[in-house]
Amino acid sequence: MRPVSTAGLLAARLSATVTCVMCVTAVTGCSGFRPLTGVPVDTLPQTFRLPDRTGRVPINFALLGQQRPEVHRVDAGDTLGIYIEGVLGQDGVQPPSPQNPSGLIRPSLGFPVGVDRDGTITLPQAGTVEVAGLSLDEVRTKLFLLYSEELELIRPEPGSVPVIVTLVSARTRRVLVIRDEGGPDTGIDAPDLNTTFNDDRGGAGFVVELPAYENDVLHALVESGGLPGPNAENAVYVIRTGRGSTRGGGVESHPAGGMTLADLPVVAAHPSVRQFVPHDVSGATVLRIPLREVPGVPVNFGPEDVLLEEGDIVFVDGRQTDVFYTGGLLGLGQYQLPRDYDVDVPQALALVQNGLRNTGFPADNIAGVSVLNKDVRAGASEVIVLRPLPDGGSLPIRVDLYQSQRKKSEKLYIRPGDTIVLQFTKAEAIAAFVERNFLEGVVLGLASGITF
Repeated sequence: MRPVSTAGLLAARLSATVTCVMCVTAVTGCSGFRPLTGVPVDTLPQTFRLPDRTGRVPINFALLGQQRPEVHRVDAGDTLGIYIEGVLGQDGVQPPSPQNPSGLIRPSLGFPVGVDRDGTITLPQAGTVEVAGLSLDEVRTKLFLLYSEELELIRPEPGSVPVIVTLVSARTRRVLVIRDEGGPDTGIDAPDLNTTFNDDRGGAGFVVELPAYENDVLHALVESGGLPGPNAENAVYVIRTGRGSTRGGGVESHPAGGMTLADLPVVAAHPSVRQFVPHDVSGATVLRIPLREVPGVPVNFGPEDVLLEEGDIVFVDGRQTDVFYTGGLLGLGQYQLPRDYDVDVPQALALVQNGLRNTGFPADNIAGVSVLNKDVRAGASEVIVLRPLPDGGSLPIRVDLYQSQRKKSEKLYIRPGDTIVLQFTKAEAIAAFVERNFLEGVVLGLASGITF
């Protein structure tokens, strides 16, 4: 009987192993032989592939405020200091100096008289006097003529000041500021890596008193902590309740910027389709004011949109839905998108790998670390992006990682709600399978044959 050489024995084992591998693959199936299929990215319309955030710049924040006039115009809610010699105050007695309730240093003299909702004040022997829209000097002149010429109650002497009108306190508008800023602090949710998705949503509410000519969105944000941070959406919502304190019955709705409250979560999840939708619900109108826009494109809100009236609500929303998901060779995960710029598929994979490294797991090949390839050095080059559709389904888009870095037509930017599935091509799947299940056995067999 001829002795069997070591090489012959290894060849026989190799043949048997390959046969077993093919049988197991045929019976159980392999993800490389049953991959997800999708529409090639270069066949999609440009609306699916164009960036949405890159290139936007902060708006001129002065547009969130209002221009202060040169003189104060009296209106409902103001408190005037009025002295009328012999009528509202005694002759030869210095007029009182009322304290400003706001605590601001504002020199004033006279008896405090409030301006009613109809823009009038009530004075002795004169009744109601219309003062809305007048400056302080114009109010003083009007009262002087009223009491000296019409009523003939005062006779000014040379050098005397029979009528004094000052501003004790300006009208204010009380508004609510709700800041629901927050979002993922780690940017990752991967159960197979024993990590959790932490949500540090820091909701806060403020009741803000805004004086005249400062009752706008800019001052409301400053009084409640400043502009929205990186965990907040790049927009501010103004909810008009219709309970304004101005004369004439409240705040006028602005149909150029209305949106229903029910639309807020949907719109926040899809920033590429955000727009103003005229609507009014139960007397409340929602205005969305963007904080970043494309250079050269006029902003879609006007000076009247940033003004706040009594009872209005300023809402700053968080970016908790501004995420994408992973699957396949990347493992299950949830990651947050950058707020101010877009990322394409390779850049999104870089975010995923960086998150994996932060968890203490090595991620040094393009496939990353997952339950499927922790011991495989072969990389995967095919990505299926599942993009959600309005009807609840999803559109599978196929991206070749190598081509996406070479051709502009192969580039796809990730949108909120996308799911990135990394998978092997058939050739890569065979290489990974052989590396995991066969190559190590061959090396051990050769080492054993040489040793023994």
